[in-house]
Amino acid sequence: MFGIGIWEFIAILFVVIVFINPKDLPKTMYKLAKLYRKGWEYHHKILKMINSAEEELKYSLNIHDSMLEHDTKSVIETENVIETKHKESN
Repeated sequence: MFGIGIWEFIAILFVVIVFINPKDLPKTMYKLAKLYRKGWEYHHKILKMINSAEEELKYSLNIHDSMLEHDTKSVIETENVIETKHKESN
């Protein structure tokens, strides 16, 4: 359970009982649950932002690659035209 053993769980439970008044335990658990939920929400927002940035980067790189392919084809065609004209002039 959560990567901890039974003895660690018992130790945590003991510390919680010693330091938190049993009357305040429900309020404390509620606050901890809210804190956990906020952390979980922030974690997933950050993951969404990272994934969105990654997709934008992939999209822009694909556009850049297609532009490079087009430019490369244009350069090759221009070189062929120059080569042909050079051959014709000789």
